[in-house]
Amino acid sequence: MKKALLLLVALAAIYLTGIASRDFWYPDEPDMAEITRQMVLSGQWLQLRWNGAAFADYPPLYFWLTAAAAHLGGWDEFVLRLPTTLAALGLLLLTFLWAQRRLGEGAALWSLAVLGTTFLFVYQAVNMHLDMLFALFIAAAVFCYDCGRDAVARRQRLGLTLATGVLMGLASLTKGPAGIVLPLGILAVDHLAHREGRALKRLAAAGAVAALFFLAWCCLYWREVGESDLLCFLLKQNVARFLHGRSHAKPVFFYFVRIWSDLMPWSLFLLLALPTAWTAGLTASRHAGTKSNRALGLALVWFAFIFLFFTISQSKRQVYLLPLYPAAAVLIGHFLAGLRLATARMQRVAGWVALFLAGLLVLGGVAAAIAVPRLQQQFPEAWGLPYPAGALVLAAVTIGLGVGLLTLRGGAAKGLSALAVGSGTLCLIYFGWLLPALDASLSAERVAMWLAAQARTGVIGLTSRNEASVLAFYGNVRVEVLDSAAKLRAFAREQPRGLIVVKVKPGLCPASYVSAVAGMPVQVLKEFRIGDDRCVAVRLGAAG
Repeated sequence: MKKALLLLVALAAIYLTGIASRDFWYPDEPDMAEITRQMVLSGQWLQLRWNGAAFADYPPLYFWLTAAAAHLGGWDEFVLRLPTTLAALGLLLLTFLWAQRRLGEGAALWSLAVLGTTFLFVYQAVNMHLDMLFALFIAAAVFCYDCGRDAVARRQRLGLTLATGVLMGLASLTKGPAGIVLPLGILAVDHLAHREGRALKRLAAAGAVAALFFLAWCCLYWREVGESDLLCFLLKQNVARFLHGRSHAKPVFFYFVRIWSDLMPWSLFLLLALPTAWTAGLTASRHAGTKSNRALGLALVWFAFIFLFFTISQSKRQVYLLPLYPAAAVLIGHFLAGLRLATARMQRVAGWVALFLAGLLVLGGVAAAIAVPRLQQQFPEAWGLPYPAGALVLAAVTIGLGVGLLTLRGGAAKGLSALAVGSGTLCLIYFGWLLPALDASLSAERVAMWLAAQARTGVIGLTSRNEASVLAFYGNVRVEVLDSAAKLRAFAREQPRGLIVVKVKPGLCPASYVSAVAGMPVQVLKEFRIGDDRCVAVRLGAAG
């Protein structure tokens, strides 16, 4: 347990460093921050608002937490990201405790190390977004239900069933009905695989408790905003997204391609861990099996169900798979923990994979070194960029060589232990030093404050939706999205000396476009960049 606590403290230090010294970069973080700000300003705690309009994409639980954090610690990026980071640390701790209970200390330590250093998990742990909290509630529900299998006393079993339902309900208040569908589907398939039809009654009871939570929120939401917004949330944001994808439509093979980079550096070991878990799951389903075999079978069902669910869905984003990461970490962690006792052939295969990853680190470091001058040209404001970039290059090459040497001399197990430590080191440099060095180029805070000072009426027109939240949050102004000629003309009539920010596009002269559509002369004030987008600020009616 001491090793686990030390590892958890080390990961916490990496994550807290990563959230401390960087502004919000669009697209996602400014949206989350601005929705929180408008919730507090409006005093509407059930209906989310984005740029003054109703925002029916999510339930409000996550934003209650970020609003509470802002109330206690102010509107600081560190404070607003803290609920996400705490959810990540909670998920790490839960994964360790469950793996320790079911698979033993060694597998639990490896599961913690794998999950805590997986690239996309770390990326989401240091960003303001609700998917980490969603993943925490789903994992907690599955773990709680699984622990109920061991309960001897009826009261304890009922308590764990009730807790499972509450956790699924909280997941549904974070991101919608999927918070109930996903854990119910995982646990139902697990029961059916083991021919436990009677146990479905207990699962149904937990589902009923979760449904009561969600229905209670739906009733309150309906009373607050009306039937149309509730139906928009249920049908458009959930059913329609699943069936049609909207802005996140991707081909069916999307996750089959992206999961290998998102689970780096451990993704290749998933190919070795899945057959082991499959064999163990079959043993547990056909015979009495052991608790460890049953746990591996559950982890396999968990991974497969969520992966297939979102593969079938037309709406696909990498972050949607975050709830399956604990299952993937447990599968890989169990495999790595048993590597010393594995067959000679399996040890050789794992050794070759470790050497391949070591080679990737070295090659990646060399490629990054070549790219540093170009990166400096792309972000000229980040004058200190070569220092963290150089440290990252040096660390990648050193870690790669170290992993390779340890693997050749001491076997795959030693090499992979070095890889775990090295992955944490790379995450610390990347999220704690390199990304903050880019903040001078990618942050919109200074631009937003300048625009707010230029907006004489307290309103800014914006031809692109992407930058609306970041300008509103940092500028503390109202932003109107002018994504059509009609809206731009209406804005010009209402704000004849108004300020408009135009996103530069190939073949488009911002001043000429605004002048032609608004029917009045304009003055170009400033050209600047927000993230990767070049923008121009123009003032209407300049000649008058």
